[in-house]
Amino acid sequence: AKSGRTPKELITKDVLENAIMFDMAVAGSTNAVLHILAYAYELGIKITLPDFEKYAKEIYCINAVIPSGPYTVVDFHYAGGVKQVMKQLAGKLHTDAPTMYGNTWGEILDTVKSEPNKVIHSMEDPVAKEPGLKILRGNISPAGAIVRPTAVYEEVMYIKGAAKVYECDQDAYKAIMAGEIVAGDILVIRYEGCKGGPGMKELMLSIDALIGLGLDKKVGLITDARFSGFNYGAIVGHVSPEAYDGGVIALIENGDEIEMDIAGGTVNLLVSDEVLAERRKSWVRPPLKQQKGVLNIYAQNCRPAEEGGAMQPW
Repeated sequence: AKSGRTPKELITKDVLENAIMFDMAVAGSTNAVLHILAYAYELGIKITLPDFEKYAKEIYCINAVIPSGPYTVVDFHYAGGVKQVMKQLAGKLHTDAPTMYGNTWGEILDTVKSEPNKVIHSMEDPVAKEPGLKILRGNISPAGAIVRPTAVYEEVMYIKGAAKVYECDQDAYKAIMAGEIVAGDILVIRYEGCKGGPGMKELMLSIDALIGLGLDKKVGLITDARFSGFNYGAIVGHVSPEAYDGGVIALIENGDEIEMDIAGGTVNLLVSDEVLAERRKSWVRPPLKQQKGVLNIYAQNCRPAEEGGAMQPW
């Protein structure tokens, strides 16, 4: 602050691309996708969801911290932490990117010894042959959706099942606890996105219930909401367009067949375009859940998930 440098000088396109690469390598926050896109939009930097897709093809997860491996963030710290991950990524990073200390990442990494270990692997020996985050496309998410492949069990990397549709997290939670969800089902939780939530809810109730009942290896979940970085299972979030904007997720009905192919990068509703067109004729946008206050203002002014979801009407 005393030097007069502003965030705009420190947060450059190279810095944000480094952040994307780091997030892929550590299977970090899924919410980072929103934050990075919102930063870019605010600062006039051209970074879009396809940039995440590009790096997802180049960088696999090298961090064996829960849920991608058995270790904790404390183990991560003592294994070398952020600097060790960045050292392993050095061949990909923009090493001339600035830091808040007034030097570059290249100068910092010159002082770091490369020491791959059981927690932080090398690029040549990743934890999985998958990135830490992946963008899924398909007729349910033409504008993109997010999954963490390294937290998905092999049993549900590919799943085709019947949809069970809920309009909010609480309703889905009640159904799970009542025993209405069985192996092979795919939960659809909608109207919890940026506008529908409003505020893009984090689905803790439903997902924790699935894990607690041992269903996380047996079912899939698709939502326009968010989820915690420590959740695991075949969980696909940030579906866009969201239900409130009339996305295909709003047209799914109980019993529809859905195909989730995490390895293939797709999520599709196996219903014909003709049937969806008929359903769309009768679809009615519901009123906003919050009719006044800051959440109402947010819902009317926020960007969609694939643009960061922040309240940036400009």
